[in-house]
Amino acid sequence: MNRILAAVGGLLVFALVRARAQPAESNFAAVLIKPTTLNEYGKVEFKSGGRLTAINVTFYQFANAAYGRSWRLNTGPNCPKWIESEKFDVEAVAEEGRIPERLDNAQLRQRMQAMLQQLLTSGSNW
Repeated sequence: MNRILAAVGGLLVFALVRARAQPAESNFAAVLIKPTTLNEYGKVEFKSGGRLTAINVTFYQFANAAYGRSWRLNTGPNCPKWIESEKFDVEAVAEEGRIPERLDNAQLRQRMQAMLQQLLTSGSNW
């Protein structure tokens, strides 16, 4: 459990520091990641205005939301098993006004996926 909390805490701090260091248009203004123990299937929702809610998701599910179906898990011997078993709740919000309220679903998904990809590539402490 300590390993999970350290990984989640490390990613949160790293993501928030990187969000300030990188151009605002490609990052979230705030990100909250916490472990969860829910038994339901996880889901990721992109919401208007640049809000993201991920409930009960594994790292693998979160990465699939960021990269779509083209992302494949490397399950080689060096791949940590927790990316498919440990579950998290994630809430994130873009800087106010960065993502227009009235985007169609495809445009919203495209912009939010780019932000998620930035978060995942900057957060090597998952």
